[in-house]
Amino acid sequence: MPDTKIVDVARLLTAHNIHGVPVINKRGVLMGIITMSDFFIRDYPDLYLPSYIDFLKKTSFHSNVDPEEKSKSRKLINTRAEEIMSKNCFTIQEKMDANDLLERYRRSSLKTIPVVDNTGKVVGMVTRSDIIKLIKI
Repeated sequence: MPDTKIVDVARLLTAHNIHGVPVINKRGVLMGIITMSDFFIRDYPDLYLPSYIDFLKKTSFHSNVDPEEKSKSRKLINTRAEEIMSKNCFTIQEKMDANDLLERYRRSSLKTIPVVDNTGKVVGMVTRSDIIKLIKI
């Protein structure tokens, strides 16, 4: 859901050892996708956003800073999925031919691709592991 806190999204990804999750609205229609890459801040590749947020929540670090910085910390702690998701994400149709799927996947650098029906509802996800299993068949 778009209003899920990003810390919760990160926990979901790590708990299930997955690379990405779709962000869907109440009708199940795809709004975007969040992948592990979305949690790393540009220009700070060693800074993993959920760990930084946990640090801010668990320490009194932000209590000793000026009000403007404290406000920024609170905003970061409350960041929602819709604020960091990739909105224009690559999708595949549920009835796509396996050869077409392999070709599209080969041409992309994506690790996780949402599968949608003809109304835009998410019906699944295809990952690199799925592709490797398909190739092995």
